[in-house]
Formats: sequence, C-alpha cells, structure tokens
Amino acid sequence: MRDIEFDKRLDSAPYATIWNLAWPQVVMMFFHFLIGFADVWVAGRISREVQACMGGMSQAMFFFMVVAVALANGSVAAISQSSGAGLPRRIKRFVGLSLGLGLVSGVLIFGLGLAMDRHFLQLLNMPDEVMPIAEYLLQVSLYILPAYYIFTISNSFFRAQKIVTIPLYSMILVTAVNTVADLGLGLGLWGLPNLGYKGIAWATFGSVFCGTVYNVVMLFRCGLVSGQSLAPWRWIRLALPYLVRVSWPAGLMQLVWHSAYMVL
Repeated sequence: MRDIEFDKRLDSAPYATIWNLAWPQVVMMFFHFLIGFADVWVAGRISREVQACMGGMSQAMFFFMVVAVALANGSVAAISQSSGAGLPRRIKRFVGLSLGLGLVSGVLIFGLGLAMDRHFLQLLNMPDEVMPIAEYLLQVSLYILPAYYIFTISNSFFRAQKIVTIPLYSMILVTAVNTVADLGLGLGLWGLPNLGYKGIAWATFGSVFCGTVYNVVMLFRCGLVSGQSLAPWRWIRLALPYLVRVSWPAGLMQLVWHSAYMVL
C-alpha cells in the first residue's frame, strides 16, 4: 500500500516527492559533520597530538566500516526490490539476514582489530610519542564497532522503505550525545570528570550506542523485525549470494577510497 501511495505522489508531484526523500539525508550529512567537528575541536583544545590522532582514527574507522557500508548498500538494493515486488516477508528476511551478517562481521573485525591494533598503527607510521593516545582511541573505537555496524546497516533499512526521518532523528540523537559528552568528558564541563582524550573516545562510544538502541527499537516498532525475520537455512543459502553480489561493489569502493587517504 505504501508503494502505491508513493507512486501516486511521484506521478502528481515528482519534484516535491523526491525532495521529501532527499532533505533528511542532506540534514543528516550536516549532523555527521558536526560530530566530526566536535571531536576535532575538543581534541584541539586538549593538545595538538590528540587532534592529530583523532584525524587518523577517523580515517581508520572508515576503513574498519567497509563491510558495514557494503551490507548497507546491498540491503537497500535487496529490500527495495522486495518492496517493489510486494513481498513483505522477504523484506523482513533480508532485514534479519543483513542484521545477522552485520553483527557477525562487526564482532570478527572487532576481534581482529584488537589482536592487531599496534601493528595497524605501526603500519600507519604513528610516531612513538602519540602511540599510547592512538592505541587507546583505536581500542575504544573497536569496542563499539559491532554496534556501529548495526547502526549503519539499520539506517539503510529505513531508507529502503522510504522512512527517511528515522535515520535523521537517530543522527540528531548521536550528535547531541556526542557533543555533550565531548565537552563534558573531554574538557570537564558541567561538573563532569575531565578525562581528556579518553573522554572523546567514550563520547563516541556512548553516542553510537544510543543511536543503535534507538534504531533497534524503531525496527521493532515499524515491523521490520519480527519472528519472520528469522529465515530458514534453505532461504538463506539462496539469498546470501545475491546479497553479496549487490554489496561488494560498494565495499570495494569504500576500501579503495579510504586506503588512499590512509596511505597519505
């Protein structure tokens, strides 16, 4: 029913309909900028070394998020196709499959990252004087990686269903929590403990965790996650190759793009 109503709006007012889908994502990019700006600004108030490490860790996280970005793009393709075909059960099964793959991938990369964190930083030629800072920031970033995977992938589910305001609200929540925690824990404002660069790391952890919890709750409330999301193995065996096929180009692009930044 939703697709029929959307098609009618698209026929009657195409530009307005497209804009209604686009503007929340434009605003999301602004809030995404604010998150990075707050991290770097607070880091600069602490020291130049911390600020330099924050820039490096931001690029490193994009590298670790390759699989999440790939699954998010593949999920949009699979869910949009299922929605257009009028197959609600298949939508829920793809949601369940993508969430499962995202969680497993996030946990695996988290474990691999913790085991090789120092080698990874040495590969980036981190100076010895900032190595303890960079190592701590990387470790805390890895702790939240499984939740970050769920956060990124779940946002794609809402976009595929044209529910574009929920990812916007989620990003606003993440930005608000991150900014308050950056200032409070990073600089010791409002009577909060002054943790310095450690406060910035835990601000990111807390904000992403809050956004993930919000998204998961909304997945249940919107009916995208239910008992039907647990697909039988026979269906998974057929759907998994398709999901991989529509996901890997986005993951490869992310890998190549940010590998170049990390080399620089």
